[in-house]
Amino acid sequence: MKRHHEMGLVIGLTVVALLTPSLLASASNEILQQSVSFGLPKTDVQSWLAMSATCGVAATYERLSLTFEESVDTFVSMAPGSCEIWVYVLGIAVPIPILNSTPLGRSFFRIPGFATLTLGVADLSVDLVTSLTANRNETNPEFIAPSSLSWPIWGMQVFAVTDRFDGEKDTLLTYVPHLSFSLGASVFILGVQIYGTDIVQLGDIAGTPSVAIPISAHRAPMSPILAIAAVGTVVGPAGFAVGWVAHRRRRQVSLMPRP
Repeated sequence: MKRHHEMGLVIGLTVVALLTPSLLASASNEILQQSVSFGLPKTDVQSWLAMSATCGVAATYERLSLTFEESVDTFVSMAPGSCEIWVYVLGIAVPIPILNSTPLGRSFFRIPGFATLTLGVADLSVDLVTSLTANRNETNPEFIAPSSLSWPIWGMQVFAVTDRFDGEKDTLLTYVPHLSFSLGASVFILGVQIYGTDIVQLGDIAGTPSVAIPISAHRAPMSPILAIAAVGTVVGPAGFAVGWVAHRRRRQVSLMPRP
């Protein structure tokens, strides 16, 4: 009778251990931030029009800690940084009034009364389009994640990362941000258009540094109940049954689809 009580106590303790949340799974992830810079050198749109830009964004993301076959939702958030954009009309530099903040999407500016070399005082109409994306710079089958991300507006992009590495390692999930610039412009004198061009893409600029998300991969914590199942001759059929339930539960949790 005493032997049965002892075996029952061991099985009960291992079931409690199985149902107790892992400290690793419940740990909060560290939030990281960095600035990313983009530089567009002076680039011609047409013979009379050119543009240059020096802009930045602020990236926020988190350090990840994963176990084999675990899939988690994470994020990269983008916010505008400082920015200067210059348009060159017939060689004359005209600053775009963007309030020192990187624009995203389509923006329209009208700049009245700027002086040119040959036309006197003119009005400038500028149509500026920028877009922000990030491309994964490596394909690592051990960690499944999107190949690219995009931000139609400032804010957070949420995506899933899945650990397929059955072991212990520290690695980086790296995305290279890209900021593209397109420009259209018209020059008016006394309300008459002298020059004009449709929107033309000027370049897709890779930012520096890249956004490198740290990942710590771990083996799934081994429940003591699995060790008991492995030596079923000690516990008997009940040990095998409970061990099978534990294994099934671990598989279901790790492979459960996200809603």
